[in-house]
Formats: sequence, C-alpha cells, structure tokens
Amino acid sequence: MIFKRFEVDPKNSRLEEIDGLLVSEDHKTLIAVPRGIEGELVIPDGILYVDDYIDDCKGITDVYLPDSLLYIYAATLDYYGIKLHCREGTEIQKSLAAQGIEWVRIEE
Repeated sequence: MIFKRFEVDPKNSRLEEIDGLLVSEDHKTLIAVPRGIEGELVIPDGILYVDDYIDDCKGITDVYLPDSLLYIYAATLDYYGIKLHCREGTEIQKSLAAQGIEWVRIEE
C-alpha cells in the first residue's frame, strides 16, 4: 500500500497518526484516511466511530471493521462498491443493517 502519511504536529494534542490513519487523541475516532490507499483497509481495534472523510479513498475495495466500532456512515462506501466486513451480532453490524447497507460476515 503506497500512500502519503499524515504529518501531525507534535504540539497538536488532539490528533495522532496510527498506521497511516489520522485518529483522535483518545484513539476512539478515525478522523481521516490518506488518499492513495488501495485494496484493503483494516480499521484498528478500539476505534468506536469513523468520520465521513473515509469516502475520499475510492481505491479501497474492502474495509474490515473492528468489533469495537459503533458507527460508520457507510452510504458513500456502499455506493462505490466497497465491501464492509464485520462480525455478525456486533453493534456495527446492527448499525449497517439499520442503514440498509450490505456487509460481509467475518468468520470466527
């Protein structure tokens, strides 16, 4: 995966870069994904929310959602045919179902 990483000013106590992803200081919100990511994106465990900026990455084919995730606005991802993978019975799977978004079951 080739992409430009975010450069977070060390004096910025509100944002951090983890594995190329821009997250909140408490590591609970995925703020942005850098342009240029292609193929699979694995959202780190512990993330609870995903901001809408993920829709800028049209080269992504699959997004793997952690069990910790509570919400992602998935309509744009679904529109571009990005497959969302999650475990059945998790809060994020229920959220996707409530949004009418198809998802792919992660096998145990």
